[in-house]
Amino acid sequence: MRYRITTRRLLIISPKYAFAGRLLSTSYWTAANMTGMDRSALEMFGPAVDAARATLRKLTPEEIPARLVRVSQQTGRNLPAPLARNLIEEINNNAWFRARVIDDWDTADPGSSIPTLAASALFVCRPRGWEERLAELRKEGDVRVAEREERRLAKRVSELEAELTSFRRKARQAQREAELAIVEAERRTTAARSTAKTSRNVDAEQVDSLRRERSGLEAQLESVIKELAETKDRFGAVRRELLRERRLGRPAEQPPARSLWSDLDPINRARLLDEVVVAFGPDTVVAEPTLPFSELSLVLPTGVAPDSRAAIDWMMTLPRSITLLVDGYNVTHLLDPEEFASATLRNRLNAELAKLKRLAVSRHRVVVVYDSNQEGGITSEPGPGGVEVRFTTGGHLADDEILMLATELGGNSIVISTDRRVREGSEKVGALGFWGQALTGWITRS
Repeated sequence: MRYRITTRRLLIISPKYAFAGRLLSTSYWTAANMTGMDRSALEMFGPAVDAARATLRKLTPEEIPARLVRVSQQTGRNLPAPLARNLIEEINNNAWFRARVIDDWDTADPGSSIPTLAASALFVCRPRGWEERLAELRKEGDVRVAEREERRLAKRVSELEAELTSFRRKARQAQREAELAIVEAERRTTAARSTAKTSRNVDAEQVDSLRRERSGLEAQLESVIKELAETKDRFGAVRRELLRERRLGRPAEQPPARSLWSDLDPINRARLLDEVVVAFGPDTVVAEPTLPFSELSLVLPTGVAPDSRAAIDWMMTLPRSITLLVDGYNVTHLLDPEEFASATLRNRLNAELAKLKRLAVSRHRVVVVYDSNQEGGITSEPGPGGVEVRFTTGGHLADDEILMLATELGGNSIVISTDRRVREGSEKVGALGFWGQALTGWITRS
């Protein structure tokens, strides 16, 4: 059946909504709100996006609007944000397509108690007064977001207060220890001077050493006092920002303050703690931290570059099994920068990795990780030939997942990525890092 974009025809298609004639008009709300759509708006229209995708799957290729061809080709559970915006705009602007969505969406309920279902049904079905009700739902959603942000900031303030209390306690302890050390240094200096007066063989070098020790302790005390002052300033700034945002009734944009230790990796943090212990306890002996990988880590042969196809050929001849960790979109971007996130290119990479796994001398484990905006945590699914395919959640990067796996596997893993942070972070925990060009060179071999 062919569909004509006329009010009369739309009333025949959708008799369950007597207001269908209004589908041909462009509302003021649409013009004001469809541009610059933020993430909260996309979440609010999530059910409408799902209903529209279900309608697209029922259309013939000739019926699919040109702007939605790429949307119809997506097979993942969640659409990328740009494609979701295109789909919502097409629902708004294309009266014929919107009517088809209404016909297919049997469970649409503008009066639903679930905000996202109600908002999506209002936007698609558009009963009388839908603009005002949708604006109210959006305002209620903003209030909930503001309340969550206020609770987050309040929790952060509590954490900073606890951190400040800890810094104060450490500063007081360090100050007491420094004062005791200064008194002891003074006593020893006085004793040394007294001995020098009564003996011609006084050791002047010992006096100089005591003076240097005193200067070092005084410098440490000044450093601790300065750190405490900086912490007080950060705490005051966050508290003022929280009070200001509470008065304005909206969430703050101030990012959480970083502590002195947050920029250090675990090994350097442990070493810094050892230095502090040595500084305040001269007789304390601290053992070197144990590295999270063995001395049997993989090493490329001389003359084989980590960005060459030869590196992949060497890996395939390894006599022992290892785990290959692949930064998925990082590699597909080298194959096709325009369509790197498409399902077609993902399937091609997965198939090539399955072939690599099959041709390798040993039974290697192959894990490829892709970024995703889906919710519900990291999901893993079997790929072709036993390849493990992982999709990260919206708040978790593929880089972080690869670094976590490399930390667990240590010297028994190889990481493939052009991202310097991923490669160097993996090598710190014992993994061997390859450039993405090594794998693409193997894939595109003639």
